[in-house]
Amino acid sequence: MSMTRRSALAGLATSGIAAAATAHKETGSSGAAQDVTLGGRFAPPMNAARPVELEGLLLNQARAQAVMEAEGVDLLICSRLANYYYLTASEPSALLLGYDAGIDFATLSAHGDLRPTMITSQVGLYFQGIPDSRLTLLDVSIVGAPVDPEAYVQLGDPQAIAEALGKSFMTRRNSIHPESASEQIRHEVVASESEIIRASMEAALVKQVLDNPLPNRTVAIDDLRIRELLERSGKDLRFVDGENLIRRIRVQKTPLELSLMRYAATANATAARKTAMAVRDGATFDDLRSEFWKQCGAHDTTARYMMIDTLIPRTSQGEVKDGRSFLIDCVSTFRGYHGDYGRTVCVGEPNREMSKIVAALSNTWDRLLVELKPGLRFSELLALGQKLFADTNIDVGFALNPHTIGLNHSDDENIASYGSYRKADIALEENMVLSVDMPLLDSGLGGTAHLEDLVIITKDGPELINDSSDRFIVV
Repeated sequence: MSMTRRSALAGLATSGIAAAATAHKETGSSGAAQDVTLGGRFAPPMNAARPVELEGLLLNQARAQAVMEAEGVDLLICSRLANYYYLTASEPSALLLGYDAGIDFATLSAHGDLRPTMITSQVGLYFQGIPDSRLTLLDVSIVGAPVDPEAYVQLGDPQAIAEALGKSFMTRRNSIHPESASEQIRHEVVASESEIIRASMEAALVKQVLDNPLPNRTVAIDDLRIRELLERSGKDLRFVDGENLIRRIRVQKTPLELSLMRYAATANATAARKTAMAVRDGATFDDLRSEFWKQCGAHDTTARYMMIDTLIPRTSQGEVKDGRSFLIDCVSTFRGYHGDYGRTVCVGEPNREMSKIVAALSNTWDRLLVELKPGLRFSELLALGQKLFADTNIDVGFALNPHTIGLNHSDDENIASYGSYRKADIALEENMVLSVDMPLLDSGLGGTAHLEDLVIITKDGPELINDSSDRFIVV
């Protein structure tokens, strides 16, 4: 099945990717091809609806209150993009552009009505274009620059700092041509939220501390530098890790998040499978990555990475060879939510060893899948998965990695000290989205293998949210 590089590239560039010439097989323990049939709640979703607009907040308010109360946290302050987005359902342009300077914040009090507060500038609010329907669910604090910078710096009273006024800075409104409807609406939104402009981000955050109840004097922050902005608050505060706290909140998804995850998982798997079906002998890893990027764009998702044959950097080089199996692990996002999909691919006939290995992975996953129910702990899942794979009598290095997924590829909290990583031994919960990574990382077997699908944990068990067939994609 040898093919020139030009032919390989032509095959990748063709829309539809020679689907009629592509065979999809599921290998059994004997290596023979067999059909895969899934039914009931394990049936793969073929047409997950693409959410058009974010209706409401992403934030699970009940979960947030429960977690914050359990940890004795009074106030959560976030400055990282994923956390800001989770609290406000909006993405500030400064964070999207990579500015890491404390330009935008989002806060949430554990007490009261659990309304998040967005702290941003007038221009920042204008560029976010938040619809009125969502603004009714938020409080907005607008920040400018001190009216009198020298006097502001000298302020010692925390209340005076919190109430210090800022001056407006907004883009000009010209009359050369009529404003668009979007421009008019956004200017109206900014004007309505700018009745009071705080002197600085420090002033806005100090006001949050002074205005919200702090019976435990405990503030969770996702960036240690936030402490500097609260030095003049006059409060004896205890600061705790806000990143792990919000990950504990985010692990249980809201209905809106689940709709986003269903589409993200389905679209990502579709893009990955179409990419795999496109591969030909002689194609480079760059060719595969380019095809995956293109397929993601066609499904309105953003490609994040594509691991090929255990190589993940975009600069890694390699070439597809006839008869050599290789794993793919594809990740993309939709509205910030991650799809994650792993498979084994081979151009031409795979060797007998790889066929048996993929069959063992498939058998393990099918038997493990039905056990994914609320209450099962990660440690129990790991032990069960290792036992099920051992039952296949395939003697290779088997890696099993369960992880939650959502706004991060791994939403799990890190309970180890800085410089190492160890996830908490959490129990599966209803409305958690779970991945169980099952890559084969051994060398010298004529290839590499992987199997990974995404599931929602329901009270009755797992719900697959991507097509789980085509365990071995043979082209």
